[in-house]
Amino acid sequence: MADIQHTVKNLPVYYGLLRLIKLQEQILSSTENEIINRYAHVLYLILQPEPQTQQSLAHILVIDKASVVRIIDQLEKANIVKREVHPQDRRCYLLKPTSKAEKLKPLIALKFEEMSKAMFKGLNKTEINAIRAQMLLMHEQLLTLNNQIKK
Repeated sequence: MADIQHTVKNLPVYYGLLRLIKLQEQILSSTENEIINRYAHVLYLILQPEPQTQQSLAHILVIDKASVVRIIDQLEKANIVKREVHPQDRRCYLLKPTSKAEKLKPLIALKFEEMSKAMFKGLNKTEINAIRAQMLLMHEQLLTLNNQIKK
């Protein structure tokens, strides 16, 4: 076990971030609700007050549009989400949570709150905000690199 801990401590920061994501996925998949297990991140965004489109979800979650379409198809089939034609742009759809999705909102919010409390335990607001700022900076830098690679 000590060897594993030593290896983990000496991995590049990138692997640490991957490990956080994997742990978060394991925590989210521990609910009894299969929809939450598979799509908590997507539902969390759709349940926010600002409306989302399939394109905005693809951008936020950094996944391809075809994957978003498949996810939304499954959520629509489960009567969790409905698509409505965007009033300003008939080429895209606004994603609206159904009443069934609204009933899942407290459980999803609780899961994300539990994870946040556990991750930031012992840190003050200044430290948490500094982490957020650094993560946003890293995100922008990786987006820039990704765009350069795609050219």
